[in-house]
Amino acid sequence: QKRYDQDLDARLNTVGWNNWTSMLYTQYREISDQYTGRKIWINPVYHAIERHLSVDASYFVAEPVAGIEKGAISDPITLAYRANHTERGDLQDSELNSTIVEPQGKYFLTQLTTWKRLSILKRAHAAKFVCYIRKVLPPLLKDILQRKATPYWIGQAQTRTEYLLNKFTNSSVERYQILESFSANVEFDDVASELNIYVQMKPLRVIERINVFIVVQ
Repeated sequence: QKRYDQDLDARLNTVGWNNWTSMLYTQYREISDQYTGRKIWINPVYHAIERHLSVDASYFVAEPVAGIEKGAISDPITLAYRANHTERGDLQDSELNSTIVEPQGKYFLTQLTTWKRLSILKRAHAAKFVCYIRKVLPPLLKDILQRKATPYWIGQAQTRTEYLLNKFTNSSVERYQILESFSANVEFDDVASELNIYVQMKPLRVIERINVFIVVQ
């Protein structure tokens, strides 16, 4: 798509996704292919993936992949279109992550998932952290399988879960300060012989807008 209205139309009619595990990026870009020497048009996901991998490695999976520093695109590119302020607002309202051009450079402006509900899971930094917890928590409890359901082993599940989440609540390292609060509850289903771990968490939000109010008297 080479116009912003085409991206909005595609979002509405082609990729009307509504989930917190996917993201959409706009504005195809033209780059110079170093192998052929030709100008080619590429999908914005090309740069988005590079930024995600770089930020995940340099910071952590819960760091927002947007902004002048973390969302910066180092390749010389020509965007299919440069959205103005109003158009960027329309793209953001549709959960489309646009690339902005400013004197500081070209960078991703937002980090939204396609989740259409008013939830913290609309923000990729929170969604990626939830996916991370879903990945690392089961192996942490794996050796509890086939243990007798004594208070000790049930308590072990509780302790390990809280220990993991505490690392992201009270950490002295800024990159790991992710959760504002959490609660974990471990229950054993005596009929199904299942250990159920219920985790409720409140991730920190990010600064998405700065408002300056000046009163002149």
